[in-house]
Amino acid sequence: MPKTKNVTKRMVFFVIVVCILLPVMIWGANFLLRDSSYWVISAVLLVLPMVAFVLHWEWRSPQPAEIALLAVLTAITIVANLMSITMIPFQAGTAMVILCGIGFGPEMGCFVGMLARFGVNFFYGQGAWTPWQMAGWGLMGLLAGLLFYQKIRISLPPKRIPMTLFGFFATVIFYGGIVNLSTVIFSGILSQFSWSAVFAVYLAGIPYDMLHGLGTAFFLACFGSLLYRAMRRVKEKYGFFLMESEN
Repeated sequence: MPKTKNVTKRMVFFVIVVCILLPVMIWGANFLLRDSSYWVISAVLLVLPMVAFVLHWEWRSPQPAEIALLAVLTAITIVANLMSITMIPFQAGTAMVILCGIGFGPEMGCFVGMLARFGVNFFYGQGAWTPWQMAGWGLMGLLAGLLFYQKIRISLPPKRIPMTLFGFFATVIFYGGIVNLSTVIFSGILSQFSWSAVFAVYLAGIPYDMLHGLGTAFFLACFGSLLYRAMRRVKEKYGFFLMESEN
């Protein structure tokens, strides 16, 4: 029972860090550091989620294979996203972030999302938008884990329709909303604030957000259950029970 309570407290702390502290930090740093802030913010975004890993290791020594698993999932997500350029309407990168949260828990989903987005932008281009994209992917992985993750060893994959709908709406609302907010900030609209200008920015982003959301939902509908089962088999075969109370 004490261990379960500790895990619950750790998860609450992790959610607070991701959903409250990170947005406040990104917002403040963009005003204090201006255009040179994105490298600093990106580094901090990668460090803060690791607090969850440190808290997890307080109760047991980490397995090197678990670190390797994190690296492999991140690499797969990066490659999947890069392949999506030539595989439209698939959006495999975003879908993989969601599946990592569903298959390995919210903390893993969040960290893979942030780390993978940072890696992807070495190919697409780093910039002031990087921390916002990292936060968007991290939040999607976190929410997917909180909604769908099952701690028991043998579990059925989430139903296809709820998982697909989550992929669509999470991509459009959370990822699209966060990235469009960065556009509002960097466009200078806040200096002469106007709701009509903010609305115009979000309206202009709808076509891409819809295409992104549909591509993510399409990939989850076609391959989500299959990839989930593969993740669970790997987890059970090699004893990966990351961030779980059963450890």
